[in-house]
Amino acid sequence: MKTLLSVSQQHLLDALQIKPLALTEAFVRSDKSSEQTGFNAPGLTELFAQDIDFQLAGKRRWVIQVGLLQSELDSEQLITPPLSELLLPAQKKALWLLLGTINDMDEASG
Repeated sequence: MKTLLSVSQQHLLDALQIKPLALTEAFVRSDKSSEQTGFNAPGLTELFAQDIDFQLAGKRRWVIQVGLLQSELDSEQLITPPLSELLLPAQKKALWLLLGTINDMDEASG
């Protein structure tokens, strides 16, 4: 598995004389419990994921379900496909509408 670096990142690594380590399959951690349920915790390294987490404001739980085609709101939990699989504009729009619904529900309740 090779990590892609931007030109500026590579220049900085070269200037600091740092050689990045390559992640190999042996070091990829597998969470058996999430594989059994199909649910995973979202990774918050992407700005899009951080925006969603901010919108939830700790009032809702957010999980990723592999194989899901459309985002869903289930009582106190937002369930989405992996963000990398939200390719169609309609899928992204549906997710933002759900986030708006969550905000409306929170404002109405308190």
